[in-house]
Amino acid sequence: MQRKQIEIERIQKAAALMAKLWADSPSSQDHKRSETWRAADPDNEKAWQCLIEAQSHFDDAPTKTTSIITHSDKLKRRQFLSLIALSAGSIFLFNNDTINDLISQSEQQKMATTTGEIKHIKLDEHTQLSLNTDTEVNFLTERHLVIESGGECYLSATQKHPFHLTTPNGKILFTQGEMNIRCTDDVTKISVFSGQEIQYMGQKMPNFMALSAGNSVSFNHQNASQITHSDINSIGWLTGKLMAQNMPLGDFLYELNRYRKGLMRISPELNTLHVSGVFSLNEPDTILQQLAATFPIKVQFFTPFLANISIS
Repeated sequence: MQRKQIEIERIQKAAALMAKLWADSPSSQDHKRSETWRAADPDNEKAWQCLIEAQSHFDDAPTKTTSIITHSDKLKRRQFLSLIALSAGSIFLFNNDTINDLISQSEQQKMATTTGEIKHIKLDEHTQLSLNTDTEVNFLTERHLVIESGGECYLSATQKHPFHLTTPNGKILFTQGEMNIRCTDDVTKISVFSGQEIQYMGQKMPNFMALSAGNSVSFNHQNASQITHSDINSIGWLTGKLMAQNMPLGDFLYELNRYRKGLMRISPELNTLHVSGVFSLNEPDTILQQLAATFPIKVQFFTPFLANISIS
């Protein structure tokens, strides 16, 4: 019951914000309020899309948000009044069952990989999405992708169909080219390898910032790092490879552990050693054995899932 009430309240809030945008002269503050509210929570965006879907069944009603705002003069007054009634809690437009039906219909489409799994997904004839190990993404709409914490994905698009990507730290606007995104709770790292510049913004940043092809940046809620060159080694995972060039061994093992089921205890002293090479990700434990034969390290398997790596 509580969940249902929250969903209804979101619908009502979305209706109130949308009604202002449909007025004859919406202010810049009206636009900003609606954008801020939608970006604040994926469920807010879902409620917004519920209304878009609902109004698409009315005569002459456009099906996209941009069309609604741009062509508000074409909306019939009864549609506008219906949304006002909904925002006040009326059942004029929807009853509770209808609201839940709409929310169910607009449920996010989820795509995910397990530990050690890599997926390549063709979204359409112009767009390819690749998911790295232990990654979950949600499609709020066809062009709005949410990447969960700990996830990593590669997006390649050859035609100008803008993507809106949301991460735990902020949002990214991507149009055309090739880009890799890696997310944690604290930081989102973007590497653009080709195509048009992208726009990104942390949740507490005042404005979007630009990143051009060949460059990489990390950002959190309110700050961004210095821009560096994109590292082609970082996307070796696209071909099932872990690539290293003079990488501290501890950092290398941390990356390897992302593809291994179980727990790997890594001694900090290992970062005094450095590794270079190209390694197949199919058998992480085989890589550990190769490292033990090359470096003065000791690899101990206490169980199939627990390994300890230290200086020998």
